[in-house]
Amino acid sequence: MKRVFTFISMFSCALVISAQEFVPFLIDDDTISIQHAAIEALDVNLDGAIDVVISGDGLGVVAAGIFLSGGDKTFTLAPVTNVITPGFLACMDAGDINADGYLDFIFNGWLPGASTTTNGIALDTGTPDGYVLSDAYEIGDVAPTSGFADLNNDALLDYFFFGNGQGACAIYFQNQDGTFTKDNTSFASFNFVDPQVTIIDFNNDGYMDMFINGWENNQGNRFSKMFINDMFGGLNVSEQPNIIQKGYGTAVWFDVNADGHLDLLLNGDGGADGEASSDIYRLYKNNNGVLEEAATFNDYRQISVGGGSRFADLDNDGDADIIITGWSVTENRQVTNIYECTDAANFTYARHTWSDSPNVPGVSESEIEVADFNNDHKIDIVISGFSGNFGRRVAGVIFNDMEKANTRPEPPQNLSIDDIEGGGVMFSWDAGSDAETPVGSLTYSLYLKDVTNDRRLFNPGTDQDGKRGVTGMGNLDNSLEWPIYELPDGDYEWSVQTVDGSYEGSTYPGPLQFTLQDGVISGTGSSFIDQKDPLADLSVIHNELHVKFHAGVDQGVVRIFTLDGKEVLTARPETTDYTVSLDNGFYLIHLSSGEKTQTEKLVVF
Repeated sequence: MKRVFTFISMFSCALVISAQEFVPFLIDDDTISIQHAAIEALDVNLDGAIDVVISGDGLGVVAAGIFLSGGDKTFTLAPVTNVITPGFLACMDAGDINADGYLDFIFNGWLPGASTTTNGIALDTGTPDGYVLSDAYEIGDVAPTSGFADLNNDALLDYFFFGNGQGACAIYFQNQDGTFTKDNTSFASFNFVDPQVTIIDFNNDGYMDMFINGWENNQGNRFSKMFINDMFGGLNVSEQPNIIQKGYGTAVWFDVNADGHLDLLLNGDGGADGEASSDIYRLYKNNNGVLEEAATFNDYRQISVGGGSRFADLDNDGDADIIITGWSVTENRQVTNIYECTDAANFTYARHTWSDSPNVPGVSESEIEVADFNNDHKIDIVISGFSGNFGRRVAGVIFNDMEKANTRPEPPQNLSIDDIEGGGVMFSWDAGSDAETPVGSLTYSLYLKDVTNDRRLFNPGTDQDGKRGVTGMGNLDNSLEWPIYELPDGDYEWSVQTVDGSYEGSTYPGPLQFTLQDGVISGTGSSFIDQKDPLADLSVIHNELHVKFHAGVDQGVVRIFTLDGKEVLTARPETTDYTVSLDNGFYLIHLSSGEKTQTEKLVVF
């Protein structure tokens, strides 16, 4: 459903240099003044353009806004009450916590200049009223990190609040009845200060792991460590001896060298492992689970928690470029520097000329994000923080003026499911492809709907054609299979899309359909998402194909082919309900009645 806002006013304000444009976010004709912020880029009003939700420290008060993109280079302040208001060291994340098909928000931070937290979960109402704060969820009275993730692989979205002090970190696991169970056993022994959390599948085992960057009081040291998922939602420290511990900074991930393992860009204040420096961004290669230093970027101190850097293929040449922000002692200014990847295999980067533009704000106390706001298939940069060359706190979008546009990736192939011994479903697929991004650097987003209960269990934030209303890597990182347990009996549909290095998504194959009976898969089928006014509904139960025509079948024909074109059968049903047994395998089903046709893919297990 498309949400419609009544706009109060529209603006387009841009500073131009060498065809570059910086468009600030305005409130009452003045640039929003903000630093130590959080930014989410997503399609708030479902109009096909990526919008911006931003909140942070605004000169001693919480500064916040929802800025709706016009799909060009204009933004409008949404005329609704904004309840998403984290302040100093703000954090935000989007996810469909109640599985209603709309992306909700979790957020936390401090009121500027105070020790009071400003935390909450805001639900998308799916109406022009926008978001409303919910009192249905327990809210951790902590800061500065929160987020959504399915940490125990039951297709129910969990959430977490991480903060300062002993026992201030907890995961809230969602139960089948929609309630939540608080669990802090994995982190009860830790006493963090300003922890930043990133969720990734570090070891490619199909379970989300957690990386924490901050300070740990019990150890009296900086803290940059990986916690590996024990496959039940428990998280245990995995030592990475090559990491120089950092804190009060940012950790971001991408598979730079396309070897199937996510690499780490880490920055933060120093004071650990013999390194006093607080102004080094260090890129670590993930060598099959062991992080090894691959490149450094000097000297930039972010002076904030989270969001100070990003990977993105800005020039659409297939390599992951890097955006870095912070204060540079050498340049004696705040910077927003672009490092272009020149040799991904060897983690080699060169500073891009964008870095030297005086009309692009250099920022510290920074938060940035990337997304394609004007639908030109070039990824743009949202930026916030204190800017010396602008002489104030700023927030806005740097539009990408590079020559080459991105092309949309191709979808994954051979989607399939299988029972897991002991109960569960294994979703798997073959890799997609892309004209720019190497296969190994592609990521994937799973869509999973509980048809019986009309619940979107995995909501990737896309439209039916696969156009993404979110940014970043796919929700399953670069995995080619994913296990899910404890799905209730019923009917389901699912599919997977490819996401490239510009964070653009492919179309969806299918979606495929299956039924669980007594916890076991009884069949699977598919219907094209864009199928208009189909002739019939298809389902498979115990290897029997069921075709239910919507109207009479006086001229109805059912033809079944293998994927290599071999015809299996031709039938002319005499009733609207037609059933035929099929062996395990992949099929194309072609239905016709008069001038109407319907073609569908089918996989039978």
